[in-house]
Amino acid sequence: MARTSPGFTEDERRAERAATLATYLMGARYPVGTAAIYERFYAELGEANRRKTFSRDRDLLASAGVLVRDAGWRDGEKAWEIDADASFAGAAELSPLEAIALDVACQPLLEDHGFTHGEALRHALAKIDRTFGDPDQAVRTSPAERSRASQTVLGCIDRGRVVNVTYRDAKGTVSKRDFAPYGTFPCRGRGYVVGDFIEEGEDGAAFRRRTLRLDRIESARETTQTAVVPEGFDIADYLLLPFQIGPTTCTARFFVPENRREALSTSCLRSGAVVNGKKGAEWTVDVSDVDDAARWAVAQGIRPLEPSELVESWKKCLKEACHANE
Repeated sequence: MARTSPGFTEDERRAERAATLATYLMGARYPVGTAAIYERFYAELGEANRRKTFSRDRDLLASAGVLVRDAGWRDGEKAWEIDADASFAGAAELSPLEAIALDVACQPLLEDHGFTHGEALRHALAKIDRTFGDPDQAVRTSPAERSRASQTVLGCIDRGRVVNVTYRDAKGTVSKRDFAPYGTFPCRGRGYVVGDFIEEGEDGAAFRRRTLRLDRIESARETTQTAVVPEGFDIADYLLLPFQIGPTTCTARFFVPENRREALSTSCLRSGAVVNGKKGAEWTVDVSDVDDAARWAVAQGIRPLEPSELVESWKKCLKEACHANE
């Protein structure tokens, strides 16, 4: 395969571009005109090559179950949108390319509380989690029970109460603790709560800061004890990205193109350090799972620079996406 720049093949660039195109169209409120798509994704190509390359990218996404359809004419030009009814219809196990494309589509929707089909997309994300090597085998309570427990915890945040929770961790270990909840945040379609476990000892109560996944709380009972949010607490300090679940294994550096910097600036780039440049930004951030970070980078349209194992995982992810369409 011909390389267009050191270290990156044409197929790798194509998969990255298609994933970013899907993100762009899924995030648009209205159908997007052809001229805007060409300018954002195919500016370096001639008119004929733009049409041809855009058509190939649509075919690539269609093979993953993400259908880009002709939405008719708007403002004197043809417009395009994601066909939400026809996309993601298959019930079979997802291929690597399907996992990438579906993750691209689901991420903004699952974090949108106004989106009415969140439960259906969560079922799709369960397949993605298996592809990403993050099976949730530990949660055994029913969705209804977990929902009731989550609502109790959220209510205790509002009322400033300590809650007694039964929690099953990622290893399947169950514990029952008093927990002072301070705030919540979403991460990859799941909710997390930050607070303190309260442990009584000879010298009085000890507070141990923890981040719990809401759907792993099997039961919750509100207590009469008051939970006081510590001075200076800011939930933004605890926001996790999908590749930051678990102990930190390395520090990664990414290149964020100019056309992705604004979209990521609020939700992602506040974690870590950012150095802005003329053509984009370099972002340094802690990583817990290298493979998750690689797949997330593909979905977000950014490129890892280091460490080498992350770069190689990212390339492998792109190659698998391209080969899935052959």
